[in-house]
Amino acid sequence: MRIAAQQGFEGNERFEVRRTLGVGGFGIVCEALDRRTGSVVALKTLHKASPGSLYRFKQEFRLLTELVHPNLVTLYELFSEGSTWFFTMELIEGHAFLDYLRLKPSEESAEPSNPDELTATSPQRHPNQGTGASHSTPDELTATSLNATTGSQAPVLPAAPTRIVDAERLRQVFRELVQGLRALHASGLIHRDLKPSNVRVTPQGRVVILDFGLAKPLMYPSASMGSPEPLAGSPPYMAPEQWDLQPSTEATDWYSVGVMLYECLTGQRPFSGNMQEMRQTQRRGATPISRFVVDPPADLVSLCEDLLREDPTARPSGAEVMRRLGGRDATEAPPPTAREPRLVGREKELATLRVAASRGAAGETMLARVHGLAGLGKSALLEAFARELRREEHALVVSGRCYERESVPYKALDSLMDSLSRVISQFPRELIPEHFQALARLFPVLRLNEDPLSEEHAEPLPEDPLQARALAVRVLKELLRRMASHRPLVLLLDDLQWGDLDSARFLAELLSPPSAPPLLLVLSYRSDEAANSPCLEALRQLLEPLSWTVAPVEVALPPLSPEDSARLALERLGVEDPAARAQAERIAREAGGSPLLAEEFVRYVTSNGERATSGELSLGRVVDARVQHLPEGARQLLELLAVAGHPLEQTLALDAARPSKATLSSLALLRSSHLLRTRATPGGVDLEVSHDRIRERLVETLQAPAIQGHHRRLADVLEAQPQPDPERLALHLHGAGELVRAALHALTAAERAREALAFARAAELYGFALEWSQGTQVSSLPPRRELERARAEALALAGRGTEAAPLFLRLAEDAPAHEWLELQCRAIEHYMVGGRIDDGTALLGPVLERLGLSYPRSTALALLEVVWLLARLKLRGIEFTERPESEVPPLQLQRIDLLWALARSLLNVEPTRGLLFLLRGLLLALEAGEPQRVARPLIAFGGTWLFQGSPGALESGTRDLERGVALARRLNSPELLGLADIFRGVRSLTVGRWADALAQAEAGLERMRESRRDTLWEGGMARAMAMLALDLTHRMTELREHGSDWYRVAVEQGDAYSQVTALLGTGMGLLATGDAEGTCQRMRELTASWPRTGTIQHISVFLVEAWADLYQGQHARAWQRITQMWPKVKSAQFLRALIGRMRMYTVRACGALAHAEHDTSAREKLLASAEKDAEFISRQGRSDCVPMSHLLRAGIAHLRGDPAGARSHLSSAIQGFEAAGMAVHTAIARHHLGGLIGGDEGRSLIEAAHAVMTSHGIAEPARWAATFAPGFSTPGAR
Repeated sequence: MRIAAQQGFEGNERFEVRRTLGVGGFGIVCEALDRRTGSVVALKTLHKASPGSLYRFKQEFRLLTELVHPNLVTLYELFSEGSTWFFTMELIEGHAFLDYLRLKPSEESAEPSNPDELTATSPQRHPNQGTGASHSTPDELTATSLNATTGSQAPVLPAAPTRIVDAERLRQVFRELVQGLRALHASGLIHRDLKPSNVRVTPQGRVVILDFGLAKPLMYPSASMGSPEPLAGSPPYMAPEQWDLQPSTEATDWYSVGVMLYECLTGQRPFSGNMQEMRQTQRRGATPISRFVVDPPADLVSLCEDLLREDPTARPSGAEVMRRLGGRDATEAPPPTAREPRLVGREKELATLRVAASRGAAGETMLARVHGLAGLGKSALLEAFARELRREEHALVVSGRCYERESVPYKALDSLMDSLSRVISQFPRELIPEHFQALARLFPVLRLNEDPLSEEHAEPLPEDPLQARALAVRVLKELLRRMASHRPLVLLLDDLQWGDLDSARFLAELLSPPSAPPLLLVLSYRSDEAANSPCLEALRQLLEPLSWTVAPVEVALPPLSPEDSARLALERLGVEDPAARAQAERIAREAGGSPLLAEEFVRYVTSNGERATSGELSLGRVVDARVQHLPEGARQLLELLAVAGHPLEQTLALDAARPSKATLSSLALLRSSHLLRTRATPGGVDLEVSHDRIRERLVETLQAPAIQGHHRRLADVLEAQPQPDPERLALHLHGAGELVRAALHALTAAERAREALAFARAAELYGFALEWSQGTQVSSLPPRRELERARAEALALAGRGTEAAPLFLRLAEDAPAHEWLELQCRAIEHYMVGGRIDDGTALLGPVLERLGLSYPRSTALALLEVVWLLARLKLRGIEFTERPESEVPPLQLQRIDLLWALARSLLNVEPTRGLLFLLRGLLLALEAGEPQRVARPLIAFGGTWLFQGSPGALESGTRDLERGVALARRLNSPELLGLADIFRGVRSLTVGRWADALAQAEAGLERMRESRRDTLWEGGMARAMAMLALDLTHRMTELREHGSDWYRVAVEQGDAYSQVTALLGTGMGLLATGDAEGTCQRMRELTASWPRTGTIQHISVFLVEAWADLYQGQHARAWQRITQMWPKVKSAQFLRALIGRMRMYTVRACGALAHAEHDTSAREKLLASAEKDAEFISRQGRSDCVPMSHLLRAGIAHLRGDPAGARSHLSSAIQGFEAAGMAVHTAIARHHLGGLIGGDEGRSLIEAAHAVMTSHGIAEPARWAATFAPGFSTPGAR
């Protein structure tokens, strides 16, 4: 059954077909123009596509895609368009091999114009053929058909030798042929179809081996034993072992070289006739060369005779062939035939995969994700794992790889399905499920050669693409289930970062219930590409809901340890002596844990011999040596990319490097040499140097004029684009020394970045424009003061206020009076909101004096004024007469804005002073009447009032908040509406609606992201509220994640306050990991340099330390710490807020209970204190207050010898915590209840409770329960 019968590829939007170069049995080769790159290429189309020929066509490309050598044709990209398959490759102009040597075979009929007619392949047996079927198709000539089709007459023997050969010309051409073949072998491949028609010679004398349709990987001895190898090759050039169906080796190709050498010397092939005659002649030996050639060169005659030996092991090696041809021994690594490469330093990862495979064999659907940076050995790990499984013959292994340079449907799965087609060809027909053609429609290589139900008579398939895919997935699931029922099944898929969205959806459906097959699926990808891969991101999202049904295993590859790097180097060096061990240690130091770099060092050392041992081994030396041997075009392209310093679109890179003759082959050479990496983008392909250390070394070795030249060429090609990127253009113009033009483009880029809300980048670009235009008068640039102000504003909008503040101060130095005040206020605001409280307050004196304001000297004085202002506000009310901003005096607006800035910066540090400035600002704003300035303090005042948590405060706070919200809606301000969401979250947090609080915090944060204003404080409020909700409900994994994310953002913004607050907020999450001492140390370090005004921050540290004392069993120290801290907490007004009251009274009650457990003399007094606190907690009105009171009373009852009362309180606590949505607190109560109940029922409760706590990131559930609900230290507890 044919897949399609194509007459030839006629071109498309990208490729313009110019002329046909050749037509073979399977394919058509044309010359084509690649419009995307501007390169002329050869384009090979598969035009007789059976499943077997399609498989070989793709294998030809995939085996050679990473191999580049001057004597091998370079392959570029593989494509599929409907039923048409084609790939592009280097266009080789020149002569056929024999034509170049001016030699012709004795019989023209023996070398047909269609070389594929002489290629024999035994057909693959497909499932419907049974076990003993024989089948032949026109494009798959079997050995039987060869008897009739490939015979030739016996060689014509002249009466006397007549031929004269140019021996030196022969040696030169064969040296290049041998170099190409050695490179092929060094990469682990053999050609198996070497013949004159598969070799061309360019006009410059470069010999190029073509047509790798029968190439295959070399088999290691352990893997080559088993069923006979299929017959494959061109009969006149086939080695005896090919005829005998024995494994092919490098010696097989050297035999073909011997046939070609004989033919070149004599004008005859050494063997002729049909298959049987040819094989018999081989056994007898070829006619002596001297019968044909006058005075034949003895060295070539001897070499030819040795190459044609019957025994493969008796034929010379590639190195010996090169030596006997008079060539310098090449530097390729030895081919991997002697032994399998040993995996070094990945024993732990391999063990993890073994466990996952055993779970898959036991019936689970297992997913293993192997990820790490490029060059850390992910592919080597998968290959070693596959070899191990195949060697043990226990599991069925199907391997695939996603190839970057392919444009085919289901890109990530295509290679896997190719491998699957080879596997199912060995299975009986009944294994194939119904509707198999639905799967084969997506993957034509799976189609069956002789399906008794041909497609014309088969049940019609769905026309809708989604239904068709769903049916194909169901078929594959059933096929894999049937395969897994015979043997455990393991699927390996490498380089998934190059996959597509369709593949992600297909894989997710494959793993989804119902009927997910029992197997292990191993997905490998580069972690540094994960963020840019649509396939990986889509698969992550699609698999997230499957975490309960698919057992995921993460295998993260770290860099190798120095010891393992040295072991790897020693293994690859192949010798073990003191000198080799010392060399291996040097390699390990330089490789930095990268197996790829270690292998590069080994290659350098083994290739350069003594030269590599002199001087210090370094990456610089290796890079220098590699670059030195690159062709000019490849070297210039690599240098250009190194100077660019960023990914460069492939077409632009080739255009910029075109003067140096850089081509697609240059690109392929750099990629195969691991000097270059590519990344697919929606607009094409981006190129960059493979490793930063290599890039840095390349730039380091370039002279300044060369660097400037590369920058100028890059600037030229960028500027020629219809819509050039001004930022990159500016950077390259700067590198080229054209500073004024660079400054102009930097300004354009800065404005674009600002419009795109990329404020941090805008600030940097404004800085470039300022720096590059320094000391010049450029009429097209705005005045420097405007640029400086624009940079300060961009920094402020980026949240980097502490960097903006000194810029505002510098601008204020020579500003007029009214502008001086505004700039001073901006500097103060950004210092204080950014956490540099002392820097901000140091500037306050002159500014407050100018505005007629004062700063309270103490918290007590601030509190008195707050009471007075609250009374004024109550008498006045919040009604106001609305006025536009233009009607309010500028000085009054500045006073309001400064008071708002002070309130924002102090509310989270010193809440009493913060509330004072908030009230001052609100009263002034009501008098001014400008609605924006009224809405923001009104919302914040209502929200701040909510923190108190009393019924009256909740009512009045909600009323003021909603009035502010109504005003914000009318103004349609994202900033104000986001602020309202955040303070609504405060209300939810205060009453214990945790899910609502998290949702409202996230909604507020999202609105703030939409705002173009500086919302650093508001964003911090939202994040702090979310973390507090997670902290109070003990969702510790999420707490650590939120804290880490906030800290990362704060570091990027230079926000000292948020950095400290984020890490402090993560304190309980860190304690949950079990490292109490380390947690406390980190908390103390955080606040060591924090200003004395940071009261809330110090209380946060105290709480973490108190809980850590209890966690460690230091009950006396905890009680002492709590009692000593209590007066300070009261004076800081921390107990005025319900959240603060609950946190303090809970820790004091737990401290008393824990101390009472061990201090029997003071037990009753301590229990009375705990009971009083429990009673107080029960009246606070938050959803968890009553169940928390019951949890505390349970411990009190237990210590007083009342187990029944303790069980009753625990049951009530469980009900209350469940109603409040507090899973961990429920689990804590269940843990203690299980301890009291005992027996199997009790153990079951405890195990379930521990599972819940563990799932929320708590490392030691029993200790956690004892910490937050003391009083149960009995044998029933664990």
